[in-house]
Amino acid sequence: MAKSARLSVRYAPGPACRQLVALAEQRGTDDNVSAQVIQIEEIEAVGYYRGAPMFHKPAEKAVTGEVEAGSTTRRPVFHA
Repeated sequence: MAKSARLSVRYAPGPACRQLVALAEQRGTDDNVSAQVIQIEEIEAVGYYRGAPMFHKPAEKAVTGEVEAGSTTRRPVFHA
């Protein structure tokens, strides 16, 4: 595993970015350096297709009539 990959796994996203930028500066760069590391909390399901991981979207929730935060409702429009 490359040193940059080990850094991104070992540290939380913020410190990992700082370590990656420091590593790039140590190795010498004549350009601006930026890094972005994301942390994935949960993956619902992983399958493989031709050796590549495929992340499956979870099944849609059953319609219950309850409104959750961030959801939208479709209401019929009546014209008089």
